[in-house]
Amino acid sequence: MDDDQSDKLEPWDPSSWQWPVDNRTSYSDTDKLWTDGSNDWYENPPITTHDFRPARWLSELSQLIGRSRSILKLGDDWDGERGEGYAESTWYRATNFLLTLANAALERFQAPFAVPRISPAERGSIDLFWKQPGTQLLINIPADVEEPATYYGETSEGNTISGIINTATQRSDLIAWLILNR
Repeated sequence: MDDDQSDKLEPWDPSSWQWPVDNRTSYSDTDKLWTDGSNDWYENPPITTHDFRPARWLSELSQLIGRSRSILKLGDDWDGERGEGYAESTWYRATNFLLTLANAALERFQAPFAVPRISPAERGSIDLFWKQPGTQLLINIPADVEEPATYYGETSEGNTISGIINTATQRSDLIAWLILNR
């Protein structure tokens, strides 16, 4: 990306994002049961986190995404080692995948995951990186939209996960990894 384009970047407005919240899950205060909107009630509620405040968590994610937009100002040779600059399409792909994960965390688990780092990586790709006590997960979003994203995760117990990702889909397994291994 040349300097002329980076000067024309408009700041990302977190208020422009509409968080798709799924209201199908409800709880019964009297018998401590929950339902997914059908007529079936279950004894075990979904995974929750003590004192979870979705609005605060979503605000933190929005702020992170807004700050990460500065990656787009990194032109070619930004690292002094002939590193490629970053395309807005790669940034959108990375941040939209993060938002897809966040939405799925709310819909399926009613629990947050740690806020990741969004970082520049080699060959114009962008990393989403979570490091929390006992667990880390790295997702790399390549600059070439034809290339799949990749991931690698590891726990302090030596458990690992890795593979490729279609960034257009929700990955509940990765969300569960982040939520359950903290």
